[in-house]
Amino acid sequence: MCTPHPSMEVTLLASRFGNPEPQLEIRMPPGFNYRAVRAELHKLAATLELATPAGERWIVHTESFHDARGRLYLELFEGTPDEAARAMVILRKVLP
Repeated sequence: MCTPHPSMEVTLLASRFGNPEPQLEIRMPPGFNYRAVRAELHKLAATLELATPAGERWIVHTESFHDARGRLYLELFEGTPDEAARAMVILRKVLP
């Protein structure tokens, strides 16, 4: 099955602890299930890991939902505005 490109949006949220949390949210077209979302998230996470400079210490996480959407988000190491800005640049670079 050929997967069409999902819609994607990069945003800067706050974690439940109040730290900056850069994320890339994806939405698959209607009719796609969570497996298609998870597959897309895995591809994006791998691309993000490869695009991340070696000196960055954030952790890449994925989260999928059963309504054909999911998100890739970064748990920042320092949580500073500078680190969040660098993370946002990398997230925007992985957009297809």
